Amino acid sequence: MARSGPPTTVEPFGQLVTRFVGGPLGRHAQLISGTARRAYSWFNPATVALAVATFMWVLTVIRQDPCRQTVPGVQPNGFIEQCYSDIPALFRSRGLMDGNTPYFDTGNYQVLEYPVLTGMFMELMRLITVALGAPVGPGLNEQQVIDSTNLYYSVNMVVLFALLVVLVLAHIASTPGRGWDTLMIVASPSIILTGLINWDMLPVALTTLGLLFWQRKKPGWAGVMLGLSMAAKLYAGFLLGPLLLLCLRTGKWREFLRTLIWFLIAWVGANLPVMIGAPEQWMAFWTFNSDRAGDFGSIWYLFVLGENPVVDLNLVSTTFFLIGCAALGVLILLAPQRPRIGQVSFLVLMAFLLTNKVYSPQYVLWVLPFLAMCRPKWRDWLIFGVGEALYVMAIWGHLGQYLNPAGGGPDKIFWAATILRMLTQLWVVGIVIRDILQPRFDLVRNGSLPGDRSAYIDDPTGGVLDGAADTPFWSMVQRRGSEALAGVRSLIPPRTVPGTPIPGLRIRIDRWDSAGARWTAAVWVLSRGLLIAVALFAMSESGRTFSQVLMNWDAEHYVGLARDWYQYTGNPEIDKRMAFFPGLPALLKAAMVVGIPGEYAGMAISLVASVFAAAALYRTGGFWAAALWLTAPTAIFTMMPYTESLFCAFAFWAWERARSDKWWQVAILASAACSVRVSGLFLIGALGIMILTWKFPRGTSVPERIIGWLQRAMYLLPPAGVMVLYAAYLKKLTGSWMMWYEAQAMGWSRGWTAPWQSVRTTFDVILSTQYDNSPGWDLVFSFEILSMAFGLLAVGFLLRRRMWAEAAWVGVQVLAFSTSEWLFSVNRAVLLWFPLWLIAAELIAWKPATRRGVIIHRVVHISWMIGSVVIMMWWARMFYLGQWSS
Repeated sequence: MARSGPPTTVEPFGQLVTRFVGGPLGRHAQLISGTARRAYSWFNPATVALAVATFMWVLTVIRQDPCRQTVPGVQPNGFIEQCYSDIPALFRSRGLMDGNTPYFDTGNYQVLEYPVLTGMFMELMRLITVALGAPVGPGLNEQQVIDSTNLYYSVNMVVLFALLVVLVLAHIASTPGRGWDTLMIVASPSIILTGLINWDMLPVALTTLGLLFWQRKKPGWAGVMLGLSMAAKLYAGFLLGPLLLLCLRTGKWREFLRTLIWFLIAWVGANLPVMIGAPEQWMAFWTFNSDRAGDFGSIWYLFVLGENPVVDLNLVSTTFFLIGCAALGVLILLAPQRPRIGQVSFLVLMAFLLTNKVYSPQYVLWVLPFLAMCRPKWRDWLIFGVGEALYVMAIWGHLGQYLNPAGGGPDKIFWAATILRMLTQLWVVGIVIRDILQPRFDLVRNGSLPGDRSAYIDDPTGGVLDGAADTPFWSMVQRRGSEALAGVRSLIPPRTVPGTPIPGLRIRIDRWDSAGARWTAAVWVLSRGLLIAVALFAMSESGRTFSQVLMNWDAEHYVGLARDWYQYTGNPEIDKRMAFFPGLPALLKAAMVVGIPGEYAGMAISLVASVFAAAALYRTGGFWAAALWLTAPTAIFTMMPYTESLFCAFAFWAWERARSDKWWQVAILASAACSVRVSGLFLIGALGIMILTWKFPRGTSVPERIIGWLQRAMYLLPPAGVMVLYAAYLKKLTGSWMMWYEAQAMGWSRGWTAPWQSVRTTFDVILSTQYDNSPGWDLVFSFEILSMAFGLLAVGFLLRRRMWAEAAWVGVQVLAFSTSEWLFSVNRAVLLWFPLWLIAAELIAWKPATRRGVIIHRVVHISWMIGSVVIMMWWARMFYLGQWSS
C-alpha cells in the first residue's frame, strides 16, 4: 500500500518551507499510530486535516464578516471588501425571504436559475432559519430583512462547514494510504476565497461520497451520490464518461451499468417533483445557461470585453469541449497503463471549465479533490493556487470597477489574471497528461517516499478498477497505443511494404516509424483548426452566423433531404435532390430527431470521417499521402455537411481491405460507400478490375483462378445491391429507373457531352466576362481544368506502372466528369482519387541524385505545401461566404 506521509517529510517543497519553522520531523518521530496506540495519537491525517479545515473555515467566516449588513440603508460593497457572496443576495432576490418555495411559488422576482437539489438545499436552509426564529414573509421592515438575511447566512455557514467535514473524511477514506494529500484541499486558499460564495460545497461533498462508495466497490450507492450531485450541479455527470472508458478497458462494464442505472434513478428522483409540478421553472436552469453569453472567468468573456463577442457561442464552446473529451477518450484507451480515476476526472472537469461559457470563482472547489488525487505535488498545488487566488482578487476588482485605467479602456489587470489562471491550470493539465503517458512520474502509483518501491500501488480510489487487468482486446490496443505514444512504433503501421502492398508503388515506409502517425494527427488538427479559423473570420466579415456559413450549396440539399426526405413534386428545385444518395441524409435525419441541427451534425460526421480517411491513406501511403489529402485545396469539403469525407472513409478502407484480401470487410465498407454517393458505382467497377488482375501464386491453374475470381466477386454483390435498391426506391417514387440520372441533368446540366466540347466550354467561361461580377469564379473554373489535367496525368502514371485497378478508379471518374456541359465538381472529385495522393507521396519521398536536383525538389515540395494551404483557406472563405466553390 502506498504511503504519502506528512508533506514535511516527503516533499522537497514542504521541507523547504519547514526550514523557517524548525525543520521537518525527525526520523524517529511517530507519524501514524499503530493499532494499540491509536487512542493516544492525534498526529494522523484525519485529525490534522480536520484541524486545518476548521482553522481555514474560521478564516473564511471572518473574511465574510465585512459584507454583513448591520445598519439599515448602509449596504457593504462586497467587491471592494473582496467578500461578495450569492447566499445572502439570492435569499433576498429569489423569493426565499418572502417565504416562497423555489420553483413551486412565483412572484415579482426572477425564477431560481439553479439545479433542483441546490434549490431544495436553499429551501432547507430557509426552514432552519425560520425554526431559529427569523422573520420571513412579505411586509418586513428593513431591520427585519437584515436580521433574517444574517441568520440565514450564518445557518449556511454552519451547514456548509459540516459538508466540508464530510468532504474531508470521505476523501481520506476513499484514498487509502494517501490521507495526508487531503491537506491540499483544506489548506488551499480557495477555501477561504470561494467557500462561501455559493452552495458548491454540497455537490462537492456528494461527489466525494460517490467516489468513496466506488472505492468501497458499491457502484449502486456511488451512482446515487453522483446522481444527487448532478442534481445539485451539472459537473458530476461529466465524470461518467471517463469512468465508462476505464470500465470498458478493464471489462468492468457491469459495475458501470449498475452505477449508471442508480445515477439516473437518483437524478430523476430529485428532479421529478419539480419537472411535474413546475416544468417551466425547472427549465429555467437550462434556458438560463443556454441563453447566456460569454461570462466571467471564461476565455469567451475576454472577447466580449474586446467588443468582438463570439457568434454561436453555444456551438463553439460545445465543440471545443467535445474535442477535449475526444482527446481524453483517446488518452484513456491508448495510455500505456490505465489512468487513475482521479487523473481522468480532473482532466474532464478542466476540459469543461476551460471551454465553458462561464468559469465562476467557486468552481475551483469542484476540482480541488481531484487535484489532490491526480497530482499530490505541493509545487504544482502552489502554481494552481496562485493562479486561482490572483483571479479571485481580480474578478472582484473588475466588478467593483476599481481596476479600470484612469483614462478608460480595457481592464488589463483582469485580462491578465484570467489568462494567468488558465495558464497555471494548463500547466497542471500538462503534468497530469505527462504522468499518464509516462507512469514512472505518477507520484501516487510510485509512492512519495524516496526509494520506497514497495509503496507502488495502482489506483487507491479505483474500487473494482484497482489492480484490474485490461481485457485482451484493450491489452492489444493499449500495447499498440503505448508503443506509439512512447515512440517505439507507429499506432497504425502502413501496409505498403512489406506485407500486402499496393502493387506498383515504390514508397519506402518504415513500419516502425511512430512519428508519422503523430504528425498525421497533428496535420489533421492544424488543418481543421485553420478551416474553423477561416469560418470565424468569414462570420466576422459577413455578419453571418456559424450555421449560415455552413449551409451553402449542397449542404442545403443534404439538410433539406434530412428534413423533408425524398419527394417527387414536379418542382425541379426540390426534385433535383434525388441526385443525392440517402446515406448522409439518413444520418442527419437521425441527429435531427434528437434535436441536433442538421448542419452541425453534418460537420461532426465529416470531421470524424476525415480521421478515418486520413488513417487509411496513412496505412497505404504513409504520412505524406494523408497530409497532402488533409491540406488539399478543396479540403473544406471534408469538413462541411458534404459526402466527401464519409465516402472517402468507407472507400479508402474498402480498397485497403481489398488489397489485404479481406473481402467480407470490403463488402461492408463498399456497401456503406455506395449508400453515400454514386461514386460507389465506380468503386465497384474498380474493385472488379482488381479481382480480374489479381496476382495469384505462380503455377495456379486456370480453374483455380476462376474460382478465386468468383469467390472475391461474390463480395461485390452487396454494394451493387445497395445501388439497385436506391434506383428501385426512386422508381417506386417517380416511375423512372433512371431518376437519379434525370435529377443530375435537371439540376446541374449533366448529360452526354463530348469531352473536348466540355473542356472548350469551360475555357470559354474562363475567358468570357459573364462572371466578372462574381469574384473568384474564373479561378475556380481554371482549377477545374487543372484538376482534370492532374487526373489524366495520374491515369497515365498508373497505367505505366500497370496499376490497372487504381487506373480504372481514377480514369472512369475523369471520363464521367468530362462529359458534362462544362467541367465542374472535378476539384472536389480530386479528394476521392486516393491514387493521386499516393503518387504525390512517392514523388515527395523520391531522392534526386544531384545536389541541384535535391534543392529543386525541396523548393517544389515546400512551395506546393504552402500554396496548397493558402488555396485551401481561400477556398474555404469562398464557401463560407456563399460564393461558387465547386
